[in-house]
Amino acid sequence: FILHELYNWRVLNILKIAAENSGKITKTYFSVAKRIETKEKTSQRDLVTKADGESQTEIRKIIIRLLKERGIAEKEIGFIGEEKLNEEGKHMFIIDPIDGTTDFACGLPFFCVSIAYAFEGEIVSGVVYNPNDGAMFCAERGKGSSVIRNGETKQLKMVPAPLKDCLASIHTNTSQAWDRAKKMNEKIRGMRDLGSIALETAMMAVA
Repeated sequence: FILHELYNWRVLNILKIAAENSGKITKTYFSVAKRIETKEKTSQRDLVTKADGESQTEIRKIIIRLLKERGIAEKEIGFIGEEKLNEEGKHMFIIDPIDGTTDFACGLPFFCVSIAYAFEGEIVSGVVYNPNDGAMFCAERGKGSSVIRNGETKQLKMVPAPLKDCLASIHTNTSQAWDRAKKMNEKIRGMRDLGSIALETAMMAVA
């Protein structure tokens, strides 16, 4: 992996800024109940809200502005976004403005902003931001991961545990998946489907 012009000043900082600003939008919509302004994509389980679109637009705008300030041409900046955003570039940003839209739309405060950065096809860094409690989960290639809460940064690590002591995150939509889940449920402490895969995955690590 070759270091490049962005890595030296930590593009992670830009991801944090974009995620925090996006989170302000989603939290505002959530608190004033405008979250109910939803549209179905493919079914009542596959939703998009006005906040999704506004948040994604804000993330894209901030990233382009901050990269251009650092001498990166806009034509070199690309995006893959949950809400019909697909632009090629050497510097690629993968965005989910609200991971957990169904939770968001139904008033359950378990959702997050997820942004990853890839340089020439290689993932370099990423953030998962929970606007409800302010937790910012961060990861950089070769530097590990951390969480920032209340201004304090703590390194994260994975700790092995016996299955009987584990709580499993499960997302199933098929009968075959349910059959596997039932077998696993016999060996673990319990199962949950909290609704935001990105946030659930980030919470697997401990500080």
